Amino acid sequence: DAPTFFGNIRHSAIRLKHLPPGTVQFETIIEKDLIGSVIQDINGAEPGLIGYTGKDGTQSSIIFFSKDCDQKNIPKLDEK
Repeated sequence: DAPTFFGNIRHSAIRLKHLPPGTVQFETIIEKDLIGSVIQDINGAEPGLIGYTGKDGTQSSIIFFSKDCDQKNIPKLDEK
């Protein structure tokens, strides 16, 4: 087989969001290969929080909104 751009890199995603045709969405990766859990549910327009421990041992959190999630699988409290 001919070599590909991705080589042997393994990519994974837990949720995918379909965008309208002709649009793109860019994201900045701060850290990768981390596992976190929901520490605060989404409450209406208020964001939820995902807590995680960074590779350097510091505890951090990141917000998420219901509009960013698959409406059939919105993360709930304590889910990883």
